[in-house]
Amino acid sequence: MEISTEIVVAGISDIKKQYEKIAKLFQTGKIPDCQPIKDTIANFEKIKPRRTGEFPNLKSEYSLEKYYHNKKCHAIYIFSVTGFPFTKDTVERIKEDKKEISLCRINKNSEEWKKVKRNKSVCLYVGSSENIAQRLKEHLFLCSQSTYAMHLRAWFPTNLAITVNIWDFHDFLIDEDPDDLQRIEDILWNHYQPLFGRQGKK
Repeated sequence: MEISTEIVVAGISDIKKQYEKIAKLFQTGKIPDCQPIKDTIANFEKIKPRRTGEFPNLKSEYSLEKYYHNKKCHAIYIFSVTGFPFTKDTVERIKEDKKEISLCRINKNSEEWKKVKRNKSVCLYVGSSENIAQRLKEHLFLCSQSTYAMHLRAWFPTNLAITVNIWDFHDFLIDEDPDDLQRIEDILWNHYQPLFGRQGKK
């Protein structure tokens, strides 16, 4: 196998076409509204689960009820918080102390760490999922130690409000390439440079 100029140029051309198609969709299509959830982990935990052993349902102005019955969605979500209470070094120590939990990686070079020092709103995580209710629970609580997630309940202050913005692109992308959701996520990840997670397919 060889690496040639032709292969690289052709690959770049294909990528360009894919993103140009997404750009046209956003220019001509009906973009889904952002649906926010904002509350503390402590308040989420006060909500009575539907069945014994389940994690709390997430209630807000945006109901996740329609996703509790395995309805397919193609959602992108962004976690953010104002007043993030930890420095980068502290978070690295927390991660080291909790090796038994599959905590997502720390983006040490993210520009968002500068906002932490100025007590501004910072982006914690950008992700996508076809089961948004389950995925948010994995990030907020500790559903399974082996699941790659933030597992905020294990280390984050339970009284600090977290904002989660959700966009369900299911209808918007229903006739499009399944990988387009990942491409949109990658664009947002590159723009917001979250403190946690990684770009690309997990």
